[in-house]
Amino acid sequence: MTTSGQKAEIAAFVEQMTDNERVRLLLTYCVGRLMLRNARQHKPIHDGIGSLLDVMHVTDWLSAAVVNEAAWLANTDDQGRPKKLLKFSSFEQIMQEANKAMLIEARKAGVMEIAEGDEELVMTLADGYYVVRLLTPAALDKESGQMQHCIGAGAYDNALAKGSAEFFSLRDAAGNAHATMEVSAGEREIVQLQGKQNKNPEDRYIRILLPMMKAKRLGIDRVYLGKTRFIDEEYNFVDLRNLESGAVIHRHVYIENEGIIAFPEKLEIRGNFTIRNSDNVRMPSRLTVSGNLDLERTDGVTKCDDLKVGGTLRVSNCTWDEIAISLEAGSVAINDCSVSKLADTLVVHRDLTLTECAIRDLGNLDCVESLSLSLVPWLELKNPIKVSGLLSLRGYEQERLPEIIYGYSSLSIQEAAITELPEGMVLKELDVSFTPLKALPADLEVSARLTAWGCTFPEIPGTAKLGGSLDISRSKCRSLPDGLTLDSLFVSDCDELEALPSDLTVRQLRAKSSSVRHIGSRLVVKQDAVFDRSEIVAIPSDAEFHRDVCARQCGALREVGRAFFGGFLKLSGSGPLVLANGLDVGGHLVLGDVDRLPHGLCVGGHLYTEIDVHGIEHAVIGGQHIRSALSVAQAKAKNSAPGIG
Repeated sequence: MTTSGQKAEIAAFVEQMTDNERVRLLLTYCVGRLMLRNARQHKPIHDGIGSLLDVMHVTDWLSAAVVNEAAWLANTDDQGRPKKLLKFSSFEQIMQEANKAMLIEARKAGVMEIAEGDEELVMTLADGYYVVRLLTPAALDKESGQMQHCIGAGAYDNALAKGSAEFFSLRDAAGNAHATMEVSAGEREIVQLQGKQNKNPEDRYIRILLPMMKAKRLGIDRVYLGKTRFIDEEYNFVDLRNLESGAVIHRHVYIENEGIIAFPEKLEIRGNFTIRNSDNVRMPSRLTVSGNLDLERTDGVTKCDDLKVGGTLRVSNCTWDEIAISLEAGSVAINDCSVSKLADTLVVHRDLTLTECAIRDLGNLDCVESLSLSLVPWLELKNPIKVSGLLSLRGYEQERLPEIIYGYSSLSIQEAAITELPEGMVLKELDVSFTPLKALPADLEVSARLTAWGCTFPEIPGTAKLGGSLDISRSKCRSLPDGLTLDSLFVSDCDELEALPSDLTVRQLRAKSSSVRHIGSRLVVKQDAVFDRSEIVAIPSDAEFHRDVCARQCGALREVGRAFFGGFLKLSGSGPLVLANGLDVGGHLVLGDVDRLPHGLCVGGHLYTEIDVHGIEHAVIGGQHIRSALSVAQAKAKNSAPGIG
């Protein structure tokens, strides 16, 4: 079955090939039809379709057929589709037909004479070579005849007439053509660079053309010369399989699905360097990459002597046992691979992340901004390492923190086996979720965020200094200290915490589906408070809620005091309720099981009730009284594990 997304992708692919609607339709009948067949057979839609240049060649053939009103266009089925295009069962057959037709036209054009004014000299080059600009359809036909490709026969006459493209030819001293170039008139971008019979030009002709490209500042990003051949941003021709030692490449380099590729002894890449899905890669002895170096799903990678990466070195799903003798990088991330050693001499300026890998030591590394170790069972730390930022030890199997790592300002030990933290910890952020910690240190200081999902320790010490956010959702914590001032407090799904502390001040409060029954005196919530599906029995009169309060489906809730409610108050599904006289709600009031309104009720917005209520005539309502059966969505929210960051 074909999805609408696949059909849209096929349509977009066809649309980018030409702006001629009739040619697009013809391309859909042949190439688009094969892509649609792939989709129906649950294959990738481009499977067997060939390269983008191949499809451009087919488009040129169809364009020429339209311009010349080829006889086969009139031989159609009952739906007006040319039968010639419906007979192709593979892209290879389409290419064969296009090649045959364009070769016939090219041979016709080869005997033509170019009249004066059909071309103009653009630039003289080395060894008697020069470049001419092709100005007329006759010049395009002549070029097509010499080069035996598809620039003639009318395929590009429209672009030439509109001025949307310019066409150039490389000639030798005898006037013979050796390369044809199409340049977009607006962006000055090289769209195509073709040799004879639509093949890539020979390397020597590309090199001869480079001074002209540079002088005209032509864009080279769209020039395709093969998977390992390209022109870099300094207009140097690069063949990755034939580099000299000491080569400098001024461009991002991307290698995919290559086998047995060997780089020179010394190489510098001023950009990113990516290798994916390749085998038997012989790395340079001395490699410098100014951007990122990424290796993914690549096997048989050899060790470098000296590796420098200005950005991030990422290695994932690779067999690269030892990376280098000396490694310096902005950041390093190793994931799910056979790497057992990074380097003897190791410098990481920012982040070092090791996940599910076989690394055994970190060489002479002595400092890093952040260090993340997850499922690295054979790692033995031999030298002290100073971490200035975050230390993450997810799944760490020891019961105590490694003393050899020091200085960190934030700590995450999610799912670790650690049972005890040292005294005197002063941190910005701390995450101890799903650990068997027996208690938090009495003198703990956390300034920004403490996260303890699913923990079993019974209390937050009254002597601890906490700021920012406190998240103990799903934990077994039974008590919180009085007088807390926090940005956020999250106690959702806590089944042993029965009371919120006195003198609690928070920006936001979340206590959904918790066992909280009592709110301590003098609670202040500066933004939203949520008690939905909790065991809360009363909202005290001395509480302050500056924004919205949700206490929906609270079956134990019986009393709502004369607290300060600056926003909405939503109580649907809760009760039976008794509301305090003089209750004042700044926003909407949504009531659950209430049959009588209190004296002096004031509601700034609408009043929603599930049943008819007594006392409505004495209430002051800024909006409307709306009676309707209200419901609260029962869908369970997806909870994600917490984390520092």
